[in-house]
Amino acid sequence: MPELIKNPVQMLCGDSDLIDRLVTFLTYSGIDAQKAYDDEDDSYALLVDADDRRRASHLAQSYLMEEKERQASEEKKAAENESAPYSHIYEKCEDRYKNHLSTAVSFAVIGTGLLVLLLLSSLNVIRFPISYHTNRFTFFTLTAAGIFFEVIAVVSFRRALQLKQQIADEEALTSSIINWFITTYDKKQLDDCIMAMEDEIESEEVLDLKRYEIISCYLTRENEHLDESYVTKLTEDIYTLIYEN
Repeated sequence: MPELIKNPVQMLCGDSDLIDRLVTFLTYSGIDAQKAYDDEDDSYALLVDADDRRRASHLAQSYLMEEKERQASEEKKAAENESAPYSHIYEKCEDRYKNHLSTAVSFAVIGTGLLVLLLLSSLNVIRFPISYHTNRFTFFTLTAAGIFFEVIAVVSFRRALQLKQQIADEEALTSSIINWFITTYDKKQLDDCIMAMEDEIESEEVLDLKRYEIISCYLTRENEHLDESYVTKLTEDIYTLIYEN
């Protein structure tokens, strides 16, 4: 049983959890603090010794301010996550193919150009400050860099070829899923399902979010193997076809 405070004064009242956190914090800070039940207000009070009142008040205010800021930050993050549940970006195979092909071409041009320049310089075909005969360390360093660029080009080109073969399959799958959805569900069916599950829709923005959610839910239910970001892209495309066309 904790030792009673000799000259207790009440700092503030609040719920049991808040007072417990304040007692722990103040005790850790070297101030004797206790929780007491207030029968009149049906709440809990924070008690400290009169001699520690000023310091305890300062510490308690600092603690409450930090907790308020922390809660505000958590609420802001939760609101951002709720308002943007489809923030993952899906990159189509065609776009990834173009990116890898562009990378392959860029590194191939740089690597080949650098290696040719070093070779011609070493053969005295052109004048260049760096050659095998004038600065071997820098020459070999740049040669290694050129070879490294060529390796990146080869890897990127191979990946581009793999993605090129997948473009047609992805387009066929996307078309199949979208056609299935828009022939199975229409705007009225989706909105009726939403209204059946929700007591009241506060605004048009909330209704739009619910529409996104139900489309995504139906897609996932019928296609559990699909990647989450791909489902997100499909959801956006289907929403546009049903509600904006």
